[in-house]
Amino acid sequence: MQYAMLYGDKSMPSKTGQRARCPICEGEVLSKCGEINIHHWAHLSGVDCDAWSEPETQWHRDWKNIFPPEWREITIENHRADIRIPEGPVIEFQHSTLSPEEIREREDFYTKCVGGLIWMVDGSEFMKEWVKFNWNDWADQDWHTPLGYSPFDEVFYKGVGGLRVDKYFPEEVKVDVELLKPVRWPHARKSWAFAQQPLFFDSGKRDQVPEDNLFSQGIKKERVSIKPTSLGNALTKAGFNHSGFEEWFSISYHQYPDSDIFEWLGTVNDSGKKSTLNSRKSLNLPKYLVGRFRPFDDAVSELKNLGNINESNA
Repeated sequence: MQYAMLYGDKSMPSKTGQRARCPICEGEVLSKCGEINIHHWAHLSGVDCDAWSEPETQWHRDWKNIFPPEWREITIENHRADIRIPEGPVIEFQHSTLSPEEIREREDFYTKCVGGLIWMVDGSEFMKEWVKFNWNDWADQDWHTPLGYSPFDEVFYKGVGGLRVDKYFPEEVKVDVELLKPVRWPHARKSWAFAQQPLFFDSGKRDQVPEDNLFSQGIKKERVSIKPTSLGNALTKAGFNHSGFEEWFSISYHQYPDSDIFEWLGTVNDSGKKSTLNSRKSLNLPKYLVGRFRPFDDAVSELKNLGNINESNA
């Protein structure tokens, strides 16, 4: 842990060998200030009294240090919240994988105690594996699905404005639906599909690209190959030349960067000819995530502003 009670004050360790008291259990803790591990306090017993505690990575500590010291490591009953927004929810920074049961347990606890939880998940190891296109380009990519249609068909023919939106989708983004980006969900960390509280993935990148520029970051030509399927066989019988067919379906698309923070807001259904934008409350284990890429500075400012808003309403 980053803080302990030293001479009656909430303090970080300054050198190895200091002794202080744990704010939760009041047990004795010892400072660890070596050259390899992050400086921290450790229980003399060798067992942290917070059952949810885990070793902090540098990513974890860097995020905590962005916020004011008085927001960090706030004791809530028998747990140590990473960040407690004044009069507001907790922010938890999570590097390791949690099970669906652990996710639900923490969400239920913090919702009961402080009214909510915001997840910030370290996605630096798996976000680079995400498959990312704009709405209409997903229709181009997925039109030859086994069922012969894509969940993006309606978007492709009608534009994003024709997309149905379920009643639980956040109101503030319904009017800005074209800002949303669908990405194909990776195999890693699928347990996060069970989270119900606000959730952000951190790519680890800090390019600070303005959100308005996420629409077009260059054009790339890509040849779409058609695998032998019943549809492909039918087209061949109809006289389509295979190589010509490939060329005809070569596409140009606007890429957007893996920039900064991805705010996961919902999913798009992957069956049926009617595309629906679902909130995260409506669908588990999705094939496609839908959300907004946010510049790092903007995401941090928004989280910090929650403290200002809640303090003014207190």
